[in-house]
Amino acid sequence: ASAAIVVVTDASDATHACATSGTGTCSLRDAMTFANANAGSTIHFNIAGAGVQTITPLSALPNITSATTIDGYSQPGASPNSNGPGLGDNAVLRIELDGVNTAFTGCLVVGPTTGGGSTIQGLAINRCVGSGIQLSSSTGGNTVRGNFIGTDPTGTIAHGVGGSAVEIFAQTIVPESNDVIGGPNPADRNVLSASALFGISAGTGSGHVIQGNFIGTDATGLHALPGTQKGIGIDSANDTIGGTTAGARNVISGNSGDAISISSSLGNPAVTGNVVEGNFVGTDVTGTVALANNGNGVTINGLANTIGGTAAGAGNVISGNLGFGVAVVSGNGSFVRGNFIGTDVTGTPPLGNATGGVIVEASNVAVGGTAAGSANVIAFNGAANGIGGGVVVEGGVGNTIRGNSIFANTSTGVGRGLGIDLGRDGVTPNDPCDADAGSNNLQNFPILTTAFSSGVSTMIQGTLNSVASATYQVEFFSNAVCDPSGHGEGQTFIGSTPVTTDPSCNGSFNVTLPVSVAPTARLTATATDPAGNTSEFSACISLQAQFHTVQPCRIADTRGAAGPYGGPALNTNGDRSFVIAGQCGIPADAQAVAFNFTIVQPTSGGHITVYPGGAVLPNSSTMNYSTGQIRANNAIVPLGPAGDVLLHLGQSAGTTSNLVIDVNGYFE
Repeated sequence: ASAAIVVVTDASDATHACATSGTGTCSLRDAMTFANANAGSTIHFNIAGAGVQTITPLSALPNITSATTIDGYSQPGASPNSNGPGLGDNAVLRIELDGVNTAFTGCLVVGPTTGGGSTIQGLAINRCVGSGIQLSSSTGGNTVRGNFIGTDPTGTIAHGVGGSAVEIFAQTIVPESNDVIGGPNPADRNVLSASALFGISAGTGSGHVIQGNFIGTDATGLHALPGTQKGIGIDSANDTIGGTTAGARNVISGNSGDAISISSSLGNPAVTGNVVEGNFVGTDVTGTVALANNGNGVTINGLANTIGGTAAGAGNVISGNLGFGVAVVSGNGSFVRGNFIGTDVTGTPPLGNATGGVIVEASNVAVGGTAAGSANVIAFNGAANGIGGGVVVEGGVGNTIRGNSIFANTSTGVGRGLGIDLGRDGVTPNDPCDADAGSNNLQNFPILTTAFSSGVSTMIQGTLNSVASATYQVEFFSNAVCDPSGHGEGQTFIGSTPVTTDPSCNGSFNVTLPVSVAPTARLTATATDPAGNTSEFSACISLQAQFHTVQPCRIADTRGAAGPYGGPALNTNGDRSFVIAGQCGIPADAQAVAFNFTIVQPTSGGHITVYPGGAVLPNSSTMNYSTGQIRANNAIVPLGPAGDVLLHLGQSAGTTSNLVIDVNGYFE
């Protein structure tokens, strides 16, 4: 009967009347034969015996040529995963398909041509000569969920398959209709590991959805099951890998090559429009521990593909990999946005990619952007083999790198490991009128000359020499430290301004940004031309402290009552600490203070030396005096980390002297 339920009761590969009747003693081969003749059938299992039931076909099983559901969870004792996102798989599988005798194409094959709309779930599939599951129906619409492919039924021991765990492949290049591998719910998760080729290979078509899977790990998501050549291979268009919810996230880690390869290896002319979002690539299921793929996190050889996105949850964690985080090889028009590349899921602790953050060898690629949510965090990435760093533009033009947080990328060798490196050769010097050519046209970087910051704003001045009579977007960044090259990175984006060059190629800027930066910040900038070519980072500059006056105010007078700002008098050859920050209008972040020191009738001649708290006593004095004098002297003294100064009294005779300390301003 059409749309029947046929039940597998025999684990052997024998043939029974069930193949035509759909009833009685039935092997998997019988059930598949029946289902092919009765479109819409569902195959259940009820094989006698406790524990896992292993089916080892003696030869290739029939291809699935009619829409069929194969449900391994129907076997008594089986259950799907119920753990939520970020947790290991607790599914119990009771049906194992051992494909040691199957054909090269795969253990289970949907198609060719027909068979679309099939569902395969709840099976442990391993030791296949070819792929675990091959989807080659031209109508697509297939679902693969809740399976362990390439592992034992516990999902913790590698048994492998000879091809890909799941292969989407048509004999001719035809559109596929939304094949779904996994899904956003816990029960949808596949564990796809230890396959000789890909975890998932989408060879043709478009619109495939790959969500919620563990690819390259065991069922816990905490350990690698080595053997898979690459995690996901995409040779198709408009596919979705991951999603913006935690349940849709794939963990793609522990593979022996790239985690995700978007590449036209099979000649598909339209490997475009693919979206990779919300995944953990190179980490375990927690997103906090490296579980390296031995190649790149993501490699793109196709047009206009998107890694990450601006929506909440769209960014990937691409960290801990032995290659680059993202390699855009020939991906003209692609986007890399909103990702953590080199950090864990919180965006802060280091979990760098060994060779570098992002490398671009294509044109018109956007890394980051000006829209909300576009910025990537690209940090802590290495420079294996003397290359790498934050973003390397090795080829192509029109590559825009804007708004990102790029910092703490390793520098190995002179000028290597830069925040942005045009040409993969270290700092590229500016040239007059920017006439040179190369990666991103070797766009000249700005020259920062002066920067001041107050409590509410930051003023930056500088110049840009580039192609004449053109308008550039100059972006400014603050950094905790300067890169060893002296040309900075860009840890915190603080603003931008347009700069137009005159006919002699020169432009200048004097911009006040409505943000405040730390007094110890190092500022850098980039320039992006009208065609989208972004420069390397400028040389770092420090903030120039600004002087602020205060009403003259007395901080201390040792002639007064005993206390931290009063008596007793200073002891000869002794030090006394005075906390200045927070007194008399001096703010906590003041860098230095303008003092007036007055010695009052000392008992002997000598000198005082005032220096920052925590520092070593310098050899020079702040003021010298004679016996019985009342003498004053002005001095500007930096404050120590605690906002304090130390005052040392040096006298050849006598025991004590009194001192008055006044302030009239500070530097910030």
